[in-house]
Amino acid sequence: MEENNIEIKKPGVFSGESKYLNYEDITSIEVDSPMIGFSTIRLFLSGNKVELHGFSKSDIEEIRKLIDEARSRKKRS
Repeated sequence: MEENNIEIKKPGVFSGESKYLNYEDITSIEVDSPMIGFSTIRLFLSGNKVELHGFSKSDIEEIRKLIDEARSRKKRS
């Protein structure tokens, strides 16, 4: 997580892929946190969806908090 965007890294066998998403482009956030297993967070951006799997519930809460804080800072600027 950086000042203006979040970097999403998708690991691969021989190489990985990275995407950078601007906080101001994130229109909404959706979270699935089952009682057992890993959580999923979905970021919606101008009609696109980025889905991230494999986080603990506390990780998801922290990620969401940081994104919400960054988005609110941008709105005040």
